[in-house]
Amino acid sequence: MSLSRAKSISVQDFSAAVAEAVGRAVEADGRMRVDPADIGYFVDPGVVGFILRDRDVFARSAGDFSKVAGTVAEITGGAGISATVIVDDWILVGYFPRETFLQFGA
Repeated sequence: MSLSRAKSISVQDFSAAVAEAVGRAVEADGRMRVDPADIGYFVDPGVVGFILRDRDVFARSAGDFSKVAGTVAEITGGAGISATVIVDDWILVGYFPRETFLQFGA
């Protein structure tokens, strides 16, 4: 399902589209395993994507994550910036679902 022309969408339809996009992106990568419970919209930090918990994934490069995140954004029609958030024991991969961001600086 392409969401590139959607002006509004139900949470159920959006969730299904994100799950499909993540499945296709992970399958294309061939080396990532994702639990369906770890797919969705993560309010803080505001990323649409998925969490990787497999310890083997920490040996991957930032480019690998960016490519998969871009694929998820493209399939869901997401306008935004690819995002990878690395925490001690998991990695959040996806995109910020916005076209522009405010930057705060000194």
